Amino acid sequence: MPTVTTRVLKDKLSSFLRKAEAGERFVVLRSGTPVAAIVPLEDLPEKHPGSVMCELARQGRVFLPTRHRQRRHSTPVILSEGPTASEIVIEDRR
Repeated sequence: MPTVTTRVLKDKLSSFLRKAEAGERFVVLRSGTPVAAIVPLEDLPEKHPGSVMCELARQGRVFLPTRHRQRRHSTPVILSEGPTASEIVIEDRR
């Protein structure tokens, strides 16, 4: 698997993400030591049918990336009940 340093990755992140979307995999090196990997999301074992992300996708709360999927615009999903962040800030200022 090809390697990339953290400095090069930082400078060219968009390029490496496009390559990962195309199916390429990379090992990230910090000071010559492997510390992470960039892999296509579809290669992750967590994408099995029982995973949390797949469950959220089934509920329509998230959209998992695919190579040929067009972006959809949807209405926001409220994940919790209670005051909004702006309401909390306004209350704190009183």
